[in-house]
Amino acid sequence: MTVKFAKFASLFSLTLATLNFASPAFAVSINLTEGLWNVFATDDRGNTWDGTTLLFTSQIDNGDNALVEGIFKWRSNAGEFGTEAFVGTLFSDLSLELTGNEILQPSQGIVTAQYTAIVTNDGEQIIEGEWGRIPGGSNVIPGSWSAIREIEPDPTEPIPNVPEPNNFFGLLALGGLGLVKKLHKQL
Repeated sequence: MTVKFAKFASLFSLTLATLNFASPAFAVSINLTEGLWNVFATDDRGNTWDGTTLLFTSQIDNGDNALVEGIFKWRSNAGEFGTEAFVGTLFSDLSLELTGNEILQPSQGIVTAQYTAIVTNDGEQIIEGEWGRIPGGSNVIPGSWSAIREIEPDPTEPIPNVPEPNNFFGLLALGGLGLVKKLHKQL
């Protein structure tokens, strides 16, 4: 009986070690490029940025993660406005990191920033977002943000052309991403 128990115990231990109770990484299955996102944001001055939209213009698989590009179309209650292009990564744990790389004109009172947030498991919301200064970049008034996906973009609201990403993805392709599947949706 003790031999059977010893075999069972070692098999059980091996199974537990294999399962590893930590959350496993998985490939990103959420497509952020479908639809327009309504953003709800407040900066540390107390200005609200409701009415702001977020559009992901491309998403490329990169191992378990996804590289993303897009634009924020910012509007504050204090009259600040403009369009900020960004690049970033949606990680397999659904955390999101974005870095603004260009302000498209016309604009007033906005600068590029760095953003973090979490995408919900159903892919319909972005929560717990924060923004702040890009290291070495312009001064930024920090803030917090969230977004909800609106499947159909407002047809009365023109979306500006998004600039080329300055060979961001081209440089990554040189690093071994030649077999990357590109998911690109143009509006």
